[in-house]
Amino acid sequence: MEAYRESVSFESIKAVFDMGPDLYFIRGNKFVRYERKLTASARPLVGRLEGRVRDGGLVIDRLWPEPGRTLDMDALNLALERHAIACGAEWFQRPEIH
Repeated sequence: MEAYRESVSFESIKAVFDMGPDLYFIRGNKFVRYERKLTASARPLVGRLEGRVRDGGLVIDRLWPEPGRTLDMDALNLALERHAIACGAEWFQRPEIH
């Protein structure tokens, strides 16, 4: 057992998001999407955000893209809309990205 412990390392999961039929596991700067029965391979994150539910809405305070990655703004807005609903929020607000 000791040899196993020395040869195997584990990196903890930083966050898990339940997005209806999908679960997202964040580890470092990558995520894995679990489709309840299908697993997708790890892919690099394209951006990060920081926010909270406040005054009935999902308010994103900071949003920054990963270097060398392109954010699909339509996909981001759809994800934020779904996440707001999952959080019980009625709307979402995010900063503009230039």
